[in-house]
Amino acid sequence: MDYKGKFFPLDAENFIKDLSQLIKFYRLEKNMRQVDLAEAVEVSLSTIKRIENADTSVETGALLKTIWYLGILDKLNQSLPKIKKEEVMHKRIRVGVVKDEDF
Repeated sequence: MDYKGKFFPLDAENFIKDLSQLIKFYRLEKNMRQVDLAEAVEVSLSTIKRIENADTSVETGALLKTIWYLGILDKLNQSLPKIKKEEVMHKRIRVGVVKDEDF
C-alpha cells in the first residue's frame, strides 16, 4: 500500500481536532447555524462541515477566515512567541558539500 502524502503528525491531528471543537463551540455560542457561518466567511457549507469535522485538507485561508470571524484567531495569536523580523531576515542555511571520503 502506498502511504505517500498521507502522513500527518499525531500532535497536529490532535490540535486540529481541538480547534474544530473550539470552532463549533464558538459558533454555537453565537447561536449561528453552519450555513450562517459559511455565508459570513464566504465559504461553502461543506467547507464549514469539513472544518468542524477536523478535515486536514481544508484550505488554510478558509480555516483562518473562520477562526478570525469567531474571535479565536486573536487568542491563538497571543499565545505565539514573538520573533523580530531582523532575527529571521539575515539567517541563511548553508548546505555542506558531501565528499566521497564521508562514506
